[in-house]
Amino acid sequence: MSVALADAYLDALQEAADDIQVDPLSTSGQAGAAAATKAERELATPASIKGDIPGGMDLTGLSDFLKQGYVGSYAFFKRLSPEQKQAVFDAYLARPEIAYIRSQIKQQYLQR
Repeated sequence: MSVALADAYLDALQEAADDIQVDPLSTSGQAGAAAATKAERELATPASIKGDIPGGMDLTGLSDFLKQGYVGSYAFFKRLSPEQKQAVFDAYLARPEIAYIRSQIKQQYLQR
């Protein structure tokens, strides 16, 4: 990875981290149990399962979905041009799988 891409990647991660807000659950003793439950769900639901993203979203809905559940991918998605975002959205319509969508975001971002 070139230095410029590494810097852009780190900047995107920093911006994403700046947007993260702490919820009340994470400040209570229940945070560990909730995290374990989420981890168990992720292990039980491989990303390769067809249609693991809710269907019927528009471009804004897809953006919000990424922002809520895939902050790193969202950090790159929000930096794409409108045409690149549309290409990712078209990929979502054709194949609503998070692993595929994340790879499309990466591909579009690297074409900048």
